[in-house]
Amino acid sequence: MDETRRLKREKALRQLLTSEIQDNVILGIGSGSTMALFVELLAYEIRRGTVQNIVAVPTSYQIKLLLSKHGIPYRDPWQVDAVDIAIDGADQVNLHLQAIKGGGAALLMEKIVDSMSNKTIFVVEEEKLTDILNKPVPLEVLPSAISFVMRKVRELGGRPTLRIAPAGKVGPVVTDSGNVIIDVDFGDIRDPESLETKLLQIPGVLECGLFCNIAHSLYVGTLDGVRVYHR
Repeated sequence: MDETRRLKREKALRQLLTSEIQDNVILGIGSGSTMALFVELLAYEIRRGTVQNIVAVPTSYQIKLLLSKHGIPYRDPWQVDAVDIAIDGADQVNLHLQAIKGGGAALLMEKIVDSMSNKTIFVVEEEKLTDILNKPVPLEVLPSAISFVMRKVRELGGRPTLRIAPAGKVGPVVTDSGNVIIDVDFGDIRDPESLETKLLQIPGVLECGLFCNIAHSLYVGTLDGVRVYHR
């Protein structure tokens, strides 16, 4: 992680911890580099006694392993039907708190946990804030539906690409749930809610990386401080 961007994320996360996290909460935690940093900061605050009796609900093996490493109690998502507050990062987000997520291939469980939360907060550095969403939208797809889904998203004007694993692992990225990721470039997304609905109607698409009407608040880290937005 670039040191300047890490500093911005850390500022936002520290303010969030101070303002939002209280004792005795069930805390949903997203995945990715921002959430890995969040777990480190949360563990430090727990050791200091600043917050107590936190139970985490992880959205990936990555976060589950970090929670275990730091001795933070957790429950799998299937063990709860609601969480008090969910913290998550985003790949890109606008001021309507509509986001594109899924760069870490954990979008299915992230959307489940974020949606079961009484309050969901996204945390990003200022570089990820935009007026118009335009990053490729990840889709978590059943492997047997790859060709069909690619055809259907082309009909919607998208340019799909099957996400391939980095060097050292042959073949496509496989999610924690055993599915694949298709990244779809739609260019500028003028109506994220409508596109989300259309993508979720395609058989074989288990979840899409457009997160609309989910986040209640957004913390944006900058070198000068933290900006907070609410929906």
